[in-house]
Amino acid sequence: MNIYEPAFPVIIYPGTVEQQSCPGLNKREWFAANAPVEIPNWFEHVAPEKNIDAYPDWQSISNEEDRQLCKDWLHDPIYDLPDYLQWFSDKVKEITKANAEYNRQNTIARYFQWRRYYAETLLSELEK
Repeated sequence: MNIYEPAFPVIIYPGTVEQQSCPGLNKREWFAANAPVEIPNWFEHVAPEKNIDAYPDWQSISNEEDRQLCKDWLHDPIYDLPDYLQWFSDKVKEITKANAEYNRQNTIARYFQWRRYYAETLLSELEK
């Protein structure tokens, strides 16, 4: 069994002048495409590397009153910080956005790694 050769070739417009051959999918591609949509809880994927800054260090805020303002803002950001602490708000928003993007990339990685794992497992079972 050659897993790299097309297993399901398709002929488009058979018997006409416009006949084209479509190479089709190999078995690995076929199995990956037909992996169950629901990913089992036991499946563990390799997460992408996370290079996201931590929240600003509290010591970088000069006085206790400003530190408390920032802590209160973190718990309830409906209130605005004073202009001189806007850098803190901007940094937190930047980190939050980076975390959301990381989570999106992690979800995508899990989805495709599951499909690859499923296909490879079926192929190894077929070779037994």
